[in-house]
Amino acid sequence: MGALARIYDRLIEAAAVAAGLGIAYIALGVSADVALRYFAGGTIKWMLESSEYALFGIAFLGAPWALREGAHTAVDLLVETLPTGAKRHCALAANAIGLATSACLFWFGGIAATQSRDLGTMIYKTVVLPEWWILALIPFCGALLMIEFGRKIRATLRGEPPAIAARQSIA
Repeated sequence: MGALARIYDRLIEAAAVAAGLGIAYIALGVSADVALRYFAGGTIKWMLESSEYALFGIAFLGAPWALREGAHTAVDLLVETLPTGAKRHCALAANAIGLATSACLFWFGGIAATQSRDLGTMIYKTVVLPEWWILALIPFCGALLMIEFGRKIRATLRGEPPAIAARQSIA
């Protein structure tokens, strides 16, 4: 594996760690907010809003890692009944669709983030912040997803087995 591939893999792992920290933040923050409301009659005013932003970040930052690890949901009942060559064609088609979708996220997310920055658009809620700070995740993670789908296409063309998370058998 080349140095660039190792850097890319570390970047995806860092994004996944950030997503995990976002999950912990929401769990602890919402629990603290509920406890404060119940025991002291107060609230953490920015908790709900920051949880919304964290959910957005969790989804986008965790997606490239989940794709790389094969940890996403896959309904492959039909595909598993196909011959090997047809499975390969299905994998190529699915990954090409994923690549195209990720390219759209990258392109249109980049346009939205750039326009938001250029216009100075702000989000006015409990916390006031530039909208592009949130939107910038879309093209960044779209680019990571494009690379990952490209890797999957290359692996399929080389005949390498797909990365699939360990499955538990139901017995």
